[in-house]
Amino acid sequence: MRKLLTIFTIAGFVLITGCAPRIGVTKIGIRERYRQLTKSIFDTQYPSESTIIFLVQNDLLDDWKEDSLSTLKKIDSEAIQNPDREYLFALAELCFYEAEEKDDFSKEAVSLYLSSMVYAYKFLFDKDAEQLSPYHPNSRLACEIYNRSLTELLTYIEINNIKVEEGTKFPLLNGEIELDRKVSNLSWLLNDFEKIKVVYQYKVEGVDYQFRTYGVGVPIIATKTSSGVKEKINDDKFSPILNQTYAATLFLRIKSKEFTGVDSNILYKSDIESYDPNLTEAIKVNGKNVPLETDFTTPLAYMISRNSSSPSGFKAMINVNVWKDSQGLNLLQPYQHDKIPVVFIHGLMSEPKTWLKILNCLKSDPVLRKKYQFWYFKYPTGNPVLFSAANLRQSLISARNIFDPQKKDKAFDKMVLVSHSMGGLLSHFTIQSSSNIFWKIIAEKPIEEYDLKPETSNLFAHMFFFESIPFVSKVIFIATPHRGSSMAQSWYARFGSFITRLTSELTDSASDFAKVVSLKDENDTEKLTYKIKRMPTGLDSLLPDNPVLKTMNSISISSNVTYHSIIGNNKKADTPGGTDGIVTYESAHIDGAESEKIIFSDHGVHTKSPGIIEVRRILLEHINN
Repeated sequence: MRKLLTIFTIAGFVLITGCAPRIGVTKIGIRERYRQLTKSIFDTQYPSESTIIFLVQNDLLDDWKEDSLSTLKKIDSEAIQNPDREYLFALAELCFYEAEEKDDFSKEAVSLYLSSMVYAYKFLFDKDAEQLSPYHPNSRLACEIYNRSLTELLTYIEINNIKVEEGTKFPLLNGEIELDRKVSNLSWLLNDFEKIKVVYQYKVEGVDYQFRTYGVGVPIIATKTSSGVKEKINDDKFSPILNQTYAATLFLRIKSKEFTGVDSNILYKSDIESYDPNLTEAIKVNGKNVPLETDFTTPLAYMISRNSSSPSGFKAMINVNVWKDSQGLNLLQPYQHDKIPVVFIHGLMSEPKTWLKILNCLKSDPVLRKKYQFWYFKYPTGNPVLFSAANLRQSLISARNIFDPQKKDKAFDKMVLVSHSMGGLLSHFTIQSSSNIFWKIIAEKPIEEYDLKPETSNLFAHMFFFESIPFVSKVIFIATPHRGSSMAQSWYARFGSFITRLTSELTDSASDFAKVVSLKDENDTEKLTYKIKRMPTGLDSLLPDNPVLKTMNSISISSNVTYHSIIGNNKKADTPGGTDGIVTYESAHIDGAESEKIIFSDHGVHTKSPGIIEVRRILLEHINN
């Protein structure tokens, strides 16, 4: 039916342009004429005006209507002898048209799509054809035909579970295409991934904008499933524990053609190439610098949705054990030397997906992509802040020892922590040195003078004694309750703290300490009993009168660190005072900040455009500091 309609449309076009006795012009709207001139196979479902004119001028229209495939082969034989770009573009568009007429993902359709891709490739890059004008509309259209045809091949391979290896062949309209090599600048070979999915299969939800770059190639989502924490070693230790998802772009490079001697068939030797868009923005094709088509948003959103079945941040606050196998430091892409790590740390009851909007915006910036790599730290917020902060410090130090054990990567020394709400408290503890000041909150004697179990002693040493991390050079505090939040005093927060289930590691250590310490020798028996008999939860850590917070604010931040504050005011922007509904200005403000930005916002400051723009500004400035 569609082809019949197309033939009638073309016949009408020919009557109007070639057979009508009247010669003249008719005035029409400018927009309508532009639409006519730019119509193509993608928006009208029949060939473009230039292709129809090509058929008419070469007296091939009737032949094409009667036997389209034979006509295409005839045009192909002409193109082999004379690689004219008009011939090549017409072949690319007409083969794509014919493929659309076939059953979805059938062998016939794939053969035609691949033929369309080959012709589009030759139109764009063939050295033997005349010079290609980058301003001609067919230049971008041919690029789109190439990309969409390659997309159809990749989808066909996925649906039919075809193993693509060197020597794999696929049929063309006239000949075959053979895979010669696999070329990649990814940290892993494509065979290492569980699945390869084309981004065009997915519609992104939950973000304001989808960021792409336009060029050649097909953006894909490469997924890899980890087998578990205990089996993760070396640099793989910090890849996402459940589902690893990476952005990449695939490109099929046609290197040579050989005549097989069978019915003038041609064998095209080709390489399938895969690129990390964080590392490569353009490639060389026959001496031309060609941008890659990329998509950063879809793989990021796919990663978030694929892991959405894991327990929520609220559940991880009430029962910290539900994130036992997924907490820790994670890299969004394999580690890249000479790129500054930016670590995102979420807040109370939250989880890494809270950073989706800001990550989407930051990764879309080519300058930031070139200079930074983005990581995140996931932790159950039911744990006491001192414990979560200790785990953060340990993860960062471990990452340095694995990725840069010789301390030669200068970019690592410029690490930035971007933290929201409770996450800011964790960051605060990475840029301070404790001495024994936090230990004195719960004990009067040195820790070694208590007859504690080794595991209790190690845990408390892990939590209470630490040095500032020398390679953390900048911290961005977003809506951080440095002096606590009155929300933690509410009845529902108190109830939440009461029902929170901590790990046996924490509860057993608190019990062990309570048995060993002699309360009679202490000055404040009642307070001490509360602290050591019941390990504080994450909600307890946010109480305004929490001695840990008071102590944290009484000691200095490392002089090697610069820090910034982004604060929300739900009544008025740019005005000190007020609150974001959870954290007051007085609690979020911190003396000595290099900058302080107050924006009109609720507590979700990090998801608002002004907050994201401020983070971007700080990161851009940090590049040259």
